[in-house]
Amino acid sequence: MFTRSDGSTSPTIDLVTTKELATGYQTAQFAIPYSVAIQEEEVIEINDYLYKVKEVNATKNDKVEVYCLPFFGQLKSKRIDSLIGLGKTFEDCLKEALQETDWSYEIHTPIAGAFGLTIQYMTVFDAIERLKELYQCEYYYDTKEKKINVWARYKMGRAKDLVTFSRANAHLKFSSNSYDLVTRLIPIGKNNSTINVVNDGCIWLENHQYTDEIITAYYVINDSDNPNDLKDIAKYKLQVLSRPAISYTINTDMLGQTPLDIGDSVIVLDSYRKTKETMRVSKVKVDSSNPSNSYIVVGDALVSFDDIYKELSEAQAIVNKNTLNNITELSHSYWLSTGA
Repeated sequence: MFTRSDGSTSPTIDLVTTKELATGYQTAQFAIPYSVAIQEEEVIEINDYLYKVKEVNATKNDKVEVYCLPFFGQLKSKRIDSLIGLGKTFEDCLKEALQETDWSYEIHTPIAGAFGLTIQYMTVFDAIERLKELYQCEYYYDTKEKKINVWARYKMGRAKDLVTFSRANAHLKFSSNSYDLVTRLIPIGKNNSTINVVNDGCIWLENHQYTDEIITAYYVINDSDNPNDLKDIAKYKLQVLSRPAISYTINTDMLGQTPLDIGDSVIVLDSYRKTKETMRVSKVKVDSSNPSNSYIVVGDALVSFDDIYKELSEAQAIVNKNTLNNITELSHSYWLSTGA
């Protein structure tokens, strides 16, 4: 059942909701009888969550398929011309970004760090997404209450029970890949700034937790030119990039009476890979009409690896000739000074 802005209600068929840790919000798709009219950009409420209709498709069985994204309201309509400062805390920035909107926030765990930043000419939503990356936070958007719930990275969720993986179990699948694996990351900040002055003259960071091979990529951080900030941000990014992306898809029938939500952590025993790891729930899909199709995804999805590939590709394109010349000179000077 969904509720319209005028208070009227209409039935939903085959409702599926999907919640993801990486985005901090949920989406919905459902079918309605062909006789029920609905249009794109209409705001509706389902189970205490506000959505905006984004796609309406007629099917062959007298149903209409509807796809919805969260309704962010003034977060998407309000613009920020400038959010600039040195030594600004996360709460300082978030409070300033949300001024003149009808949204509030609640910080559930302390957010460390005071950074210099330059955020200009973007929507409030885009600005606070930048803050999430800079201050290493996790969000959950409550669209009905118009509230942003905030946790420090890795702090959302609760510890849950053991999940055992077996190849023989058809209800649990895993996938892993190293397409975007990087072991040497060169962060480049605003005005082509680098980290050499706070990194013993070296312009890159390395992490060989998985392989000794040197695999290099650029990472452009346009919001800051502070070397310490660039180093901290890149260090976290490299921690994720320097290992394969591994995730497990688990049919919720296997979980019994153990409810799991995004951010919750479980211990995964993988008999195929012969590993034991604590991992987090990154996605929850609920199929109300067919619960056997409901599942969770367990894995470190704080960063989408599709997005990482896009970021690194864009970074390579953004790095201009002068920047490359400067990097070459800095790199040459570093190797001379170390005698390498």
